[in-house]
Amino acid sequence: FSARELGFGSAAEEWGVASLTMLIGRGHSAQPVPPTVHWTFRSARFSSGLATCRPFSIPPGRRPGSRVQSANACTSPSLESQSRGSWWDDENYWLPAQSRGSRRSRLFLAPMEGLGDKNFRRALSIAFPDSFDEASTEFLRLTLPADVCPYSPKAARCYRGMLESFGYDPLELRTHDQDSAAAGKCPNCADCGPPIALQLMIAADQSEVGKGFVQWLFSQAPASCRPHRIDINMGCPSKRTTSRGQQLAGGRTSRGGAGSSLLIDPSLVSNVTAAVRAGLPSTACCLSVKMRVGYDDEALFTENMLAAAEHADYLQIHARTKVDGYHAPARWDRLALAKQVLRPLGCRVVGNGDVDSAQRYETLVKETGVDGVMIGRAAVSNPFIFYEIRSGTGDPSTAAGVGRSATMRRFFEAYYSFLTESQKSQAGTRRYERTVSSKLKQMIAMGFLSNDHVCAPQLVSAMGRVLRTDSVTSETLIKDILDG
Repeated sequence: FSARELGFGSAAEEWGVASLTMLIGRGHSAQPVPPTVHWTFRSARFSSGLATCRPFSIPPGRRPGSRVQSANACTSPSLESQSRGSWWDDENYWLPAQSRGSRRSRLFLAPMEGLGDKNFRRALSIAFPDSFDEASTEFLRLTLPADVCPYSPKAARCYRGMLESFGYDPLELRTHDQDSAAAGKCPNCADCGPPIALQLMIAADQSEVGKGFVQWLFSQAPASCRPHRIDINMGCPSKRTTSRGQQLAGGRTSRGGAGSSLLIDPSLVSNVTAAVRAGLPSTACCLSVKMRVGYDDEALFTENMLAAAEHADYLQIHARTKVDGYHAPARWDRLALAKQVLRPLGCRVVGNGDVDSAQRYETLVKETGVDGVMIGRAAVSNPFIFYEIRSGTGDPSTAAGVGRSATMRRFFEAYYSFLTESQKSQAGTRRYERTVSSKLKQMIAMGFLSNDHVCAPQLVSAMGRVLRTDSVTSETLIKDILDG
């Protein structure tokens, strides 16, 4: 078999294939044992002995690089009998309250670097249960030195260190025991709580690292660390992320750009997405791409969209360009175009941008036909927005008459508890006090305690005075918030 015939594509040929062996497992069971593919790369690049690649095993399932889906991937009792190949293709995933007469589509809490961290997500899920349906982590940046083969034992050690330091937990927001929410199962059951996807940041010249990491994740990492969904970040507009991907003279693009800089060239979008898809074992894990409508403009929007949709199961589209940042009006007409183009391909679309009320949510869904809606900054300034959307769409799971003051108190109690726990190694130091106080002040400045449409005006005024005080300690600060 050639590398292409087995789905590895040109990337494998670039590394140089020394041996490619199909091994058929044999056992004593009456049931046939599915084949497992092993391969070894050895390139002239590593002939000096700097690295020798050893194989990672691909569990049976999806053929690497293909969108063909297995019919036996779902382990949820409610979905396993469905004829569709994957749990994310099922209508109950996208219309989670459909059986209860709601017209609500799936609600996603957008990842927000710096603010929407694990402490925020956990506190939000405690104070606002049954609000959003799904979330994503902050991005995990994948990168290896040039002399390390992405499939080598040394790379595996690097991957383990990355994941451990990042602290990913697929059960972070779930409400019942881990045995009944084993990794790899369909997350769409009533008792699971919101599942959380693992978001990856992969530079243009690190696509093989993305593939190697995902292969390692599903072959060697503990099952408790395996996500239900991998989300590739192609939307981050920060200069730190995109500066290395700036366009050079002659139309060339500098290597190493990540985030929204991948949108400069659709081939970069395709390469990164195809590499991650090739590393996924089967339809047990969904692949999504979070992207914007373009970099400088939207001229390549359709090309980028098709490049991602060729390998991804659905796209989360922020209806702004990189240059727009977060302030220009969202281009909802691009979301409608995305639905029109991607519907025949079976690729779903999640819309994002300028959804700050239940009315705006309904308008977006009606005008564009998106399958889901992702909300970010509006969830910080008004986390009740999820309840308002649920109530407005007839979802009876909405907490009726929720007390806003009690809910905000519960949120800050939980947030402060998680925040101090995460910083306990620095307890008693100036760094601890500075970190905890600045995080609390950031939550006040950007959150609902500065929104008089959500909080009582006197509380907003009191929090404004707190922000102008430098001498306040974190304990005094949280006491003022809770007493308010």
